[in-house]
Amino acid sequence: MTIQAEVRNPLATAQLVRFDVSGPADNILRDKGSYWLDLCLTPRPRNARACYVDRWSPLRYERIGNMFLVPPGQRMHARSDGGPPQASILCHLSPERLRERFGDDFEWTDRRLAASLDISDANIRGLMLRLAEELRHPGFASAVMVELIIAQSVI
Repeated sequence: MTIQAEVRNPLATAQLVRFDVSGPADNILRDKGSYWLDLCLTPRPRNARACYVDRWSPLRYERIGNMFLVPPGQRMHARSDGGPPQASILCHLSPERLRERFGDDFEWTDRRLAASLDISDANIRGLMLRLAEELRHPGFASAVMVELIIAQSVI
């Protein structure tokens, strides 16, 4: 993973990244204590799929959509057949800050974990695209703009 741009604030760290996935990929994703929100800005590698290794059978792999979320403390085993380099906008969201704003932790049931692999909400997608644009071309009060876009995404 190559980080092309990054902005940090108390709510999250936003990154514009590039992944080299020319060959088959087989990786464990685990963010150290934060939510990992990923919107692929280019086509996702062929046959991208994932398994929550601590919760699912090792034979259960679900398709990964253009946008997915890995909850804190969950390990996700991701696989793909590879393809051209992939660009993504990542948001590493602070669970502590989310708890301060919204109360108790969210219960991650099996059904919610499966749904987290393909988030199709157009509003969140639009905000993530706006976030990617702000990281590519920071403007006046960019740090404040990034924080506000992330706050909207969380809500």
